[in-house]
Amino acid sequence: MNYSYNKRILICADDRRLIGNLQSILAPYLVEITSLGSECLARVGEFQPDMLFVQTFLRDMDAFDLLTRIKHKSSTSPVIVLFTSVNPREASEQMASLRIAATILRNSTIEQLREQLQPFFEDPLPSLNEPKEDVHITMPAVLVVEDSTDNAHTVENQLRALGYSVTIAESAERAMDLLPRYPYNALLLALRLPGMSGVEMLARIRHGGNRIPCVVVTGSKDQQDHRVLEDLGVRAVFSKPADYARVADAINELMSV
Repeated sequence: MNYSYNKRILICADDRRLIGNLQSILAPYLVEITSLGSECLARVGEFQPDMLFVQTFLRDMDAFDLLTRIKHKSSTSPVIVLFTSVNPREASEQMASLRIAATILRNSTIEQLREQLQPFFEDPLPSLNEPKEDVHITMPAVLVVEDSTDNAHTVENQLRALGYSVTIAESAERAMDLLPRYPYNALLLALRLPGMSGVEMLARIRHGGNRIPCVVVTGSKDQQDHRVLEDLGVRAVFSKPADYARVADAINELMSV
């Protein structure tokens, strides 16, 4: 028998066990994963998912806030499945208004997930064994500070392919607002930005005690600038136009140290 497996599925979650189980179950389908509500909101319009799987509490917003924004801003109407830590009966009215098709406990076994998801699929989902690891690991996160949309999305795609969560800040001021709020693992920084420069931003966060590993992309050839960056603890400097595959590899190496 031939199966179509033609659904597009967007997952917004940072529970690594849940993500791993869903990836195994949904292996025949086109699946994209984000770990922040802001990332998911940005991707819904571009990816046009048939189904949207959302974890209740995300690092930057809760699922109900995210789904409300999607309802008002997006023309898409995906089937929504909510993954919760507890039975969300007290939110049933809110869930109905957001057209949530089903709620599933996050700690369900892989077979329980499969059984509960199967009614939403015409084709049979694979039957698999539960992975031995029972861990909850947050996806490593990179903050990209870049005002060029093309450059930002190029490196975003490279980093996501390596398994990282990516947040894009279009200015140093926005990055300064985000850094204290989320546990980023690495920083990719352009130096020429609208408003505050990348060097000034980095100097400020270092003065405040933040030692986040940093990779810089710059058009400057000035050796003095490079010495300043070295003094600020920059691990690698790439000249523009940069090979963003190499930039992503450099960040990946930082994460492995």
